[in-house]
Amino acid sequence: MVHSNYKILIIVSFCISLICCSPVGFKLTVEDVALAKTKWDDSSSELLDAGFNLYVAKCGGCHLLMTPNRYTEKRWLEILPIMDKKAKLSLEQSNLIMKYVITKSFTEQKKK
Repeated sequence: MVHSNYKILIIVSFCISLICCSPVGFKLTVEDVALAKTKWDDSSSELLDAGFNLYVAKCGGCHLLMTPNRYTEKRWLEILPIMDKKAKLSLEQSNLIMKYVITKSFTEQKKK
């Protein structure tokens, strides 16, 4: 009986971790794209989506993804150069991720 309860606990914990770590809440909105266009002239939904995909693939490949609103723009600008080197990102990849996380950081913090 104890073994069965332990198995159930492991399965439930695993399912919860999958849900909590899912990048679904990180997806872009129309509001995000509009904000990004005010900050960077070359912004588009396609470029922000590319930043999101890189964030999930490159950053999520090494550690759990931080929700972008966990940090302010200033803090992201301190963290990203360190992580860029560790992940061996190109300048283009780095810029795409930066624009994505800063955009999401701002729009999500506005909702609080």
